Amino acid sequence: LAQQCGAYGLVALSFARSLFGGRIPLCTQLATTMHGELSPAEISYTRRATFAWLIFYILLTAAILALFFAASQRVWSLFVNFATFGLIIVMGIADHAFRRRLLPRHPSGGMLGIIKRSLIG
Repeated sequence: LAQQCGAYGLVALSFARSLFGGRIPLCTQLATTMHGELSPAEISYTRRATFAWLIFYILLTAAILALFFAASQRVWSLFVNFATFGLIIVMGIADHAFRRRLLPRHPSGGMLGIIKRSLIG
């Protein structure tokens, strides 16, 4: 329980800390690393995306904690070992879908362009 809640709780804390105290939100940092300078619309989106990921990880941590006390050990174990990864993938797909819908395609060429630049240097 401590390991699972601790890991996802620390991820949530990382997202939360990046939203306060004049820091750059984590999603903005990642997008800047991948794409370079961002437009104001992209900066606004990445700040909201960071908040969405924060809420997601808080809810995931709360679900892990609640299932530990409310469900059988088998159900809890299946959730933390399999369902959490599926939920993270679903959240990533949802984030990608919202980003594609709300923001114009970035001129840096998308994910393939990012992979190519990271391999070439």
